[in-house]
Amino acid sequence: MARQVFASPGNYLAFFSSFDYLQQAVDRLQERHPHVAIWTQSRGMSAIERDGFLARFTDDSYGIGFAVLGGAFAEGIDLPGRRLVGAFIATLGLPPPSAATEILRRRMDSAFGEGYAYAYLYQEFRR
Repeated sequence: MARQVFASPGNYLAFFSSFDYLQQAVDRLQERHPHVAIWTQSRGMSAIERDGFLARFTDDSYGIGFAVLGGAFAEGIDLPGRRLVGAFIATLGLPPPSAATEILRRRMDSAFGEGYAYAYLYQEFRR
């Protein structure tokens, strides 16, 4: 990610499947590239905090905003022009295992032999 920011300066969003995974990536990036500007989504951000997060994306700034898939910054934001030049998607935001999803997985596996794909992967791609 740091290499991309330096090769093509601007603002990026990096999406992760969980806050824990996001924090691991933030820690590693700060450790290896402390000069890269970063800002992170946190759990339960207020409207003012969300606005502050988005305000960091200016035409003249560069850095990486870290956010979770399915969170407040994954849909419905508009960062036109140079405010956002790219995004990194670290993983698919697969649904967590649950009793209902496991029942679906077993039934689809019996019927089509691809239970995991039907229960987890295809659900995510249809979002």
